[in-house]
Amino acid sequence: MALIDYDQLDDFNLDNIENKDILQYNSATQDMEPAKLPVYGTQYNYAEKETATETSSTSFQLHQSFTTPSVPAGTYLIMWNFTYGIEDVANPKMEVRVRANGTDLMTNNFDVLNDNANDNKIKSMSMRQFVRGTPGTINVTLELRRQDSSKVVTMYDSRITLIRVL
Repeated sequence: MALIDYDQLDDFNLDNIENKDILQYNSATQDMEPAKLPVYGTQYNYAEKETATETSSTSFQLHQSFTTPSVPAGTYLIMWNFTYGIEDVANPKMEVRVRANGTDLMTNNFDVLNDNANDNKIKSMSMRQFVRGTPGTINVTLELRRQDSSKVVTMYDSRITLIRVL
């Protein structure tokens, strides 16, 4: 990598260069060009929600919604984790749905297994998925519902993370 004095920049064609670009010297063209920097880890955004959402509804209920600031097109890793509890020991089932811009990323049933008689029926879950995004905002929602309405399911301590990887 060669260092170039700012006074020397007048010798180069900078028509396609923006102020925010990091420059690199191309020895083949003997000109300056925007550097091709890795994007992994850029556009890191996250949101957390500690408060609980409780429901006995069989319709999905919104627990957390997170909208990013405007992001460039690319491939993003979306990760989510949460703690959940189920009141019913006999039929410990709840359903969780994660959506990005209205499209389902995952719908999954969760059971709380009875490890022992004193089990408090509280568990944690962490999952991830890659999505390809267009320029703009990305809205991620985390929703829950009871598979039958006999008892209450609870979700809390959730976090949604979004990182650009490509």
